[in-house]
Amino acid sequence: MIGLVIGLAAFVVLLAALLVIVYRRRTGRGKSVREEYALRCTTLLIALAGDTIYALTSGYTVWDIAAVLLGVDIQEPTGLAIAAKVLMVVVFLAAVSVVRQTYRIWNGPVSRRQHQMDMRMEESSLLLDFCVALLDRFTRAENLSAYRKLEITPDSGEEGYDGDPPWHLEFAAIYTLLSNQAHINPETDWHPQARCFLSTYADGQRIAIYCAETRPDEETVDAFLAYIRQYHTSYLQVIVAVKQGEGEDVQVVRNGQPIRYLFKKNALDNMVDFSGYHSAMDRLYHSHLMQDTPLNIEDVYVEPLCRLGEKGEAVPLEEYIKAWLGEEGNRQLALLGDFGQGKTLFSIHLTWQMLSARTRRIPILIPLRNKSPRNSSEMEIFSYFAARYGISPEALRILNNNGRLLLIFDGFDEMDLIGNDDIRKRHFQSLWKLVRPRSKVLITGRPNYFFSQDELVSALGLQAGGAGIPRCDPLYLQLFTPAQMLRALRCARPSVQAGIRTIIEENVSPSFLDLISRPSHLFLVSQIWEERRIGEKYKNLTSAAIINEFIQNCFERQREKGTADPYFYLSAVEREFFMVGIAVYMYKLGAVSIPQDVFADVVVNLLELFPEKLSQRNPAALNLRGGKALRAFAQADDNSLVAVMNDVRTCGLLVNDTAASGLCFAHKSFFDLLVAKFYLGKELSLHDETMDISRALSRSAAFNPRLRQDFVVRKLLAELIAGQVNLHMNTTDGAGRSLKIFQQCKRVLSYRGFSGSPQGLLLRSAEEIQRGWNGGMSRRRSIKSRVRFGMVYLCMALIAVSFLIKSVQINMQYQGEAARYFEGVRSHVETAGPMVRLSEQVPYLPMVFVCLLTLALIYLLCRRMALSLSGKEGLVLLTWYHACRENGISDQDILGHFSPRYAEAFLALIQGNSLTEIQERLSTAGQRRTRRWRDHSRRNGGSR
Repeated sequence: MIGLVIGLAAFVVLLAALLVIVYRRRTGRGKSVREEYALRCTTLLIALAGDTIYALTSGYTVWDIAAVLLGVDIQEPTGLAIAAKVLMVVVFLAAVSVVRQTYRIWNGPVSRRQHQMDMRMEESSLLLDFCVALLDRFTRAENLSAYRKLEITPDSGEEGYDGDPPWHLEFAAIYTLLSNQAHINPETDWHPQARCFLSTYADGQRIAIYCAETRPDEETVDAFLAYIRQYHTSYLQVIVAVKQGEGEDVQVVRNGQPIRYLFKKNALDNMVDFSGYHSAMDRLYHSHLMQDTPLNIEDVYVEPLCRLGEKGEAVPLEEYIKAWLGEEGNRQLALLGDFGQGKTLFSIHLTWQMLSARTRRIPILIPLRNKSPRNSSEMEIFSYFAARYGISPEALRILNNNGRLLLIFDGFDEMDLIGNDDIRKRHFQSLWKLVRPRSKVLITGRPNYFFSQDELVSALGLQAGGAGIPRCDPLYLQLFTPAQMLRALRCARPSVQAGIRTIIEENVSPSFLDLISRPSHLFLVSQIWEERRIGEKYKNLTSAAIINEFIQNCFERQREKGTADPYFYLSAVEREFFMVGIAVYMYKLGAVSIPQDVFADVVVNLLELFPEKLSQRNPAALNLRGGKALRAFAQADDNSLVAVMNDVRTCGLLVNDTAASGLCFAHKSFFDLLVAKFYLGKELSLHDETMDISRALSRSAAFNPRLRQDFVVRKLLAELIAGQVNLHMNTTDGAGRSLKIFQQCKRVLSYRGFSGSPQGLLLRSAEEIQRGWNGGMSRRRSIKSRVRFGMVYLCMALIAVSFLIKSVQINMQYQGEAARYFEGVRSHVETAGPMVRLSEQVPYLPMVFVCLLTLALIYLLCRRMALSLSGKEGLVLLTWYHACRENGISDQDILGHFSPRYAEAFLALIQGNSLTEIQERLSTAGQRRTRRWRDHSRRNGGSR
């Protein structure tokens, strides 16, 4: 009796302690790190599990204890007792679910261990963190102290940098670069009283350097000569280094000593030979944009328009950049635009143009693809560029300090190891260290690289500025106007120009015009206009369709290049398998390029996963590989394997990445689409090549990544899925048709959520992604959604627990019969050893195991169901939007399914805005509705 009461009290206390810990973490009051949270919660869950198992395997429950206290005699298990046991199981499952969800969406303090794991892109688990924290209590091996996040504000570079360094130190570095034979030690060779260096060359010849702010008069030069002759009578070189002023470097003779006057401006001009860099950029500018096309950048380039800020006036970008280069101050620029808007193309054009015009500032184009600036010093970042052209990083540092460079960092969204927000901010902190008072920095990338507007403002320094702190202004690239489209097609085939001109003039497909207003899409369309008959199907094309058409065209062109002895060994669908596999492998690693040796290993691994059914669809007329299966052909000898690798490498999508000594996709949109096609095969059972490729790749963990919050990939995936949604309706009502498409999108994606409207699905999406509970209407809806899912848990738990209770009752009956049997045995046997008592307890052991296994299966099944119900809301909404656009439904009809405030959140989702912004808009809408409801209730209460 006393033991049961103690067990009941322990259960209540443990549950209350667990709820307090979770509530404090939910409300942001908890100060413990995630490992400590896992230790506390898991310990309490283990204790609760023990109490739950005891209640299931014993004949007493909470209600039985209450009956005993009231003096009521209960002989048989009642329905009330069974309900009590079921309630305990449900409470335990709910506690486990809440703990795991809070752990999964952790937004509290981060330990140093977790921070290091985030930097390595490693994941942890609740049980692993529990074990780590438990062992740390005894060994203190892990550093579980809270990690202090780094708040990034652009600084002026090195600590204590107040402007130009002393002239004599600066010239010592400059002259060492001008003459690598000179040995100048600023500490021992400097004579401050005479403001000169007395040094030597490598061969021992003496050199004297006088450092002056302005050109000295003759008396000062004579005094300098007299001073240096006190040490030595002859010098190979006597130099007067002048910091200010302009003029030709001259050599004069004074008192029999040749003196060479060097001006700082001329020294900076002659310090670095950029001819090799200029030649390389000239070759890049005039090389073919892609394989099998004679066009280069000069043939297709059109000056884009930009806006200063999201609502500024549209101005020509080149004109704005030139004006910015001529202004004083410490203002930098960030060129922002979505994929395919020509950021890299403009960077190359600007670099080539400035080099050709021999401007005073030298443009230094530094691609950030696969780079990790956060782990690089200032000199190492300059080495990204300098090592390729044999230029000294120290020379670039000096030129940058003197305002002689334009640093162009292209593609910050392609940096290696983007990780969490702290890692991303550290990347930008390292880049901002290169900024000096006279520096000019232009950085380009996609704005959706950042997860929130606050992170964008902080990393780019959009609100910085002031004494010694650089300010960065955002420039947003604009889509092409019709005039710009036609100008970009000036070198295209006449049929392409005529077809697109007709579409523009007649305005028969605004959605298609919106697509080709991106320079990259326009170029791809111009290349495949005739081969893929774009003029016949342009009305139903999306970004995904255009890129896919181009990729398929690249695959099929390999066959056209062959001769009687072709060098290609793969069909189009076989090449697609390898390209998807390579893209998915890079996507899992978070890399944008792949080294040559890794590429070979990946191809070998893909050969092991290759589904032979793909080769069964090859046309017999090709007679590929002499009729051999691909795997058998590649394993025949090394030459065959190399032939397959060459076919994969030269199919037209991969190009050499000279910066990383490997391979990368010619355009990032190719990479994004191939990843999207992999997830298309996983989401939809279309029983086609795409599904076969996805299923084959999914057999290996290296080629089966989890879909991340990557807007471009999700958008392309939604467009691909939208192509599978077919609308067959006679009605012309846009709202009705859009609602029908919405239901079809849910059906295609096998979504079985409770929300029956687009706005309800939007709210459901926000509730799944939000970090914690918001107030007002959002919180009430979140609780309502949790109650609904709790009903699912309860129904499944009742089914499983009813079976479990019945098993326990049978077991109890068996135990009673066994006890009576052993009592009879004891009455006839003189000794009853411990073996008899042990056998009485044996039935409990399998029951405990069955209970634990059943509880685990219930939890996993419910968790699997919850996962199937969540995570697809955003994809359903994206698919619905693009399917509506494909069927000619206007934005007005689509947005009619949302209230005005929620319509803004939906547009933010469609445009790829950060999840934080969507949550803020939904939360604001919910709070406003809550205030209106409260005001309405208050007024009604006052009237009554």
